[in-house]
Amino acid sequence: FYNVGTGVKTKISELAKIVLESSGSELSVNYREDGHSFVKNRVGCPLKAKEDLGFEHTIDIPEGISLLQDWRTKNKLEILNIKEKCDV
Repeated sequence: FYNVGTGVKTKISELAKIVLESSGSELSVNYREDGHSFVKNRVGCPLKAKEDLGFEHTIDIPEGISLLQDWRTKNKLEILNIKEKCDV
């Protein structure tokens, strides 16, 4: 199991803002307290991926989100076909 990320702690609120900005959305983030177990940030240690696979990130999160959104847009029909086959 590998974390293939930057190793930089990212707040969920920051990630949501990046996704909205990258997509050109005019929506805003609405916050709701869900108790003590609500995840506020994520960080993965990519050290094992670096040691075993030689992986080091070269793309930051905003650029990666933008590239993912572009790929999903260009491959929308293929994604829908896969979902249909998997009954998702």
